[in-house]
Amino acid sequence: MKKIKLEFRILWIWFGFLIENFMAKNHLLLSANPYSSTNLQSVRAFIKDEANAFELRHQMYGAMDAFMFRRDFTIPNLDQIRKSALQTTSAIYMKNKTFPIGTSLSCNPSGTSSGSGMVDLTWITYTANVEVQHKRFYNNEVARLKATANDFYNAEISILDDVETYLMAYCEANRTGVNALNTVNSRNTWVGGGVDIVQVANANMNRFYNLARADMKTNKYKGQIMEIHDSQWTAEQAYYQAQGAANSANTEFQFKGFDSYTSDAILPSGYYGHLHYLIPVHGVAILDWTSQLNRDGRKEGDSEWGTYQSLVYPGLDMQLFKKTACSDTTADGGSKQDLVETHELSLTFAVTKAPLSTANETPIFKYGLLNS
Repeated sequence: MKKIKLEFRILWIWFGFLIENFMAKNHLLLSANPYSSTNLQSVRAFIKDEANAFELRHQMYGAMDAFMFRRDFTIPNLDQIRKSALQTTSAIYMKNKTFPIGTSLSCNPSGTSSGSGMVDLTWITYTANVEVQHKRFYNNEVARLKATANDFYNAEISILDDVETYLMAYCEANRTGVNALNTVNSRNTWVGGGVDIVQVANANMNRFYNLARADMKTNKYKGQIMEIHDSQWTAEQAYYQAQGAANSANTEFQFKGFDSYTSDAILPSGYYGHLHYLIPVHGVAILDWTSQLNRDGRKEGDSEWGTYQSLVYPGLDMQLFKKTACSDTTADGGSKQDLVETHELSLTFAVTKAPLSTANETPIFKYGLLNS
């Protein structure tokens, strides 16, 4: 009898051990924890801005950099002169003309004039919308102002991404169809007839800038040259820049006179390992415009108009329109009666190139570096 009771006691202890072990594994306590209200919560902290910058990085805006460079000297104040979106905006230029040359004097000479020309600008608008729900942030570690600032930054980057794509498409569509290399013995090869590209042999890749400078001088362009290239070219460029006077093959000398820009919107393919667009300084420009209503900063009822200065390009002005309403935001973590602001961020811009009288001639030269 004592043996049976002892075995039963051992069995009961073993059963209790199994139950306790099961409860522990499943986080079920047999009795309430008197310190449960002071348990440590999840540890959370904002990462530093320097590390967060990786998440918020944007692409290389090489075309935008080039079109923004000294743009005020290309067409000064034209964006400010325009008062209404209905106004046609035109740029006036003085034409080039070759005068006939005589070989004898005359008492009754007849003369000619060079003349002037005019080109109209086309304005384009890109928009991105930002929504701010106020009550959502009453129960959130992220402050409303911090979240809103981040939203505006991302909205602007989204617009600039599309602008960069547009500018590179503009360069491609408006590349010159006229090149003096047609009649000059050059190491580079001009392919016209709608292809309109200067081909650089693979063997001459290490002298690209030196040869390109000679090409530009052949086309009567002097001074600084803006050069927009694909992102992978930066590796070759850095290598050739490092081959200085102390090296057996000095390639560093050729970079003077070029302003280089990298664009992720250039994607070489086919015969070409790298693509470049060469433009004399002042050859292109981008103009931004904001309406008078936005400049005045008007507010009527639930609508408000203002301006927004670019975070990436401080000299670039955008339009800002805000609409305020009471909305049910419970589905988004807000409230049935929430204050919601919808902001429309927009960039209205026009792109121009230096006008030339010769048909199909522009200051935008496309170069392709052959793969082999």
